[in-house]
Amino acid sequence: MHKELHFEGLYDFWRYAHQDSRARNRSSRSNNNYEWSGGLSWNKAKEMSLSGWREGMHEIDKYRARLSPIIA
Repeated sequence: MHKELHFEGLYDFWRYAHQDSRARNRSSRSNNNYEWSGGLSWNKAKEMSLSGWREGMHEIDKYRARLSPIIA
């Protein structure tokens, strides 16, 4: 099944993406199947999309500090 959605702007997309799902029996929404998400629950993934991935940002900063002098 292919479904294409169009939004007026980023806010409309964000509001749609964070609404409670009406889907039934989706493994991506299941509390027992975290394989698809690298170990995150659906709610944790939604929370991370709003607040960011702080641990990941620290790792990125390490590489950015090393690469910046080379690129510049």
